[in-house]
Amino acid sequence: MLPIQGTPIVALAAQRAARNGADVIVATSNDPTDDALANFIYSLGLHVIRGPLDNVFARYLESTADLNDDAIVVRFTANNVIPDADFAQLLAARLHENPTLEIFGTRWPESGLPYGVFGEAFRVSGLRKAAKAQLTTYETIHVTPWLWRHCKSALYQHSHIDPALVQTRCAIDNFGDYQRIQELFVKTDAVQVSWLQLLDRVKQNHDVTPTIVTRRSIGGNAKPNFVLGTAQLGMAYETLRRTTLPEQDDAISLVREAIQRGVVYIDTARAYELSEDRIGNALAGEWAECAIIITKLDPLSFVPADAPEWAVRAAVQASIYASCRSLRIKALPVVLLHRASHRFAWRDAAWRALLDLRNQGVIGKLGASVQNPAELLTLIRDADVEYVQIPFNILDYRWHQANIPAILSDRSDIIVHARSCFLQGTLLQTDVKHWPCYRGFDPQGSIAWLAETAKSLGQHSIADLCIAFVRSQPWIDGLVVGLENADQLQKNLQFFGKGELTADQLQQIIQDRPMIPEWVLDPARWHD
Repeated sequence: MLPIQGTPIVALAAQRAARNGADVIVATSNDPTDDALANFIYSLGLHVIRGPLDNVFARYLESTADLNDDAIVVRFTANNVIPDADFAQLLAARLHENPTLEIFGTRWPESGLPYGVFGEAFRVSGLRKAAKAQLTTYETIHVTPWLWRHCKSALYQHSHIDPALVQTRCAIDNFGDYQRIQELFVKTDAVQVSWLQLLDRVKQNHDVTPTIVTRRSIGGNAKPNFVLGTAQLGMAYETLRRTTLPEQDDAISLVREAIQRGVVYIDTARAYELSEDRIGNALAGEWAECAIIITKLDPLSFVPADAPEWAVRAAVQASIYASCRSLRIKALPVVLLHRASHRFAWRDAAWRALLDLRNQGVIGKLGASVQNPAELLTLIRDADVEYVQIPFNILDYRWHQANIPAILSDRSDIIVHARSCFLQGTLLQTDVKHWPCYRGFDPQGSIAWLAETAKSLGQHSIADLCIAFVRSQPWIDGLVVGLENADQLQKNLQFFGKGELTADQLQQIIQDRPMIPEWVLDPARWHD
């Protein structure tokens, strides 16, 4: 009910959607707290449907009860005043053009629009199919998750993806958002100004758009996102070299600087000691809306292999809610199994517990952190696995040898993030003493090849080469880069801002790279 140019937000959103004469319904609750809202909408001559407070899906079902199965409905949310009638027509037309689709809409950041510029067009037939299913609480609150999972769908892609635009918040979820969005409508006709004109204002208005370094692409496209790895921010650990644990204030500053420079994804884990707590502190207040957090289930080393299901469930729930508490959020956007073997451990009990939490809305997407291609091949048969994180670097031949890029083309819905592109810093070392060089392995040839290849391809350094190789892979959606200080952040973002390697260059690297023992590629085996 807060006003923009004198009109409550919900009313402005409805008027903008109705501008071209479409039949617009405001589906609110029948709770007395919404009486004032409903009366104001009535006073504007717009339609109101009132239904259960905690079941938004039921409101949509009632709102469409008089429509045919093939009718198309566009869904907007009342905290998002940028979409308008033109945007609604665009979504509906795209769905109408493809009669095999049942839902078409935006998803951030894949669609290339600011966070909060949201819309979905779906056929009433899909809504009625969902009504016959046993919907979870999460599905009844958010209306369309069942359709996205079970109906043929497609995502809107903005014509020109501007990374600075994608990084901008345009939803109204807190008072700071409200103040910024108000500025967009100054000296405009708030109802008539088009959504595209408002996007231009977003780009021009420095009070709305943060100043950021251009970031790599949008999740799900060929060019991977920069994913901030935070193991080093939570603990000091040692393989062949030891990292230094930063002070808490330094860790918080680093997370916030990464966000200001355009980093959206933050990778952490329950096992990374102080990491989740420090991220939670960094994302306090309005910062919480600026990042997508990927965390991992506790390794559950204390749970016996023969533990009963109730005990496994209790351990899983304890880990998930502890992560929520540390990160200061009510729901976790992405949760990965820290160990891929836990997908089938305890007679699938841990996985069933995670699925239940996902269905309750405590978890967004589920996946796993894997160690090798064999683990990945086992997991991608499960349709509920939507995210995977793999160890991958320029010397790691295993993934191409196992034909993983081609196999993943059949699971295009899976988001793939690669970690350890420097092999825990080893590939950046020019002194053999910093490499695992026992068991007869001499790293000198690999060191020389990395230096020569970086030079021949015009890369700034071996680090530049290693990042370029991974982020140029069309099957990798995100690159997890661990950092300890702001200088490393600056350098790595500069590498991400450079052009990618060509397909011919990638193929030449794959053909020429030295073959190294498989155990070198697995740091867990270095001290066997």
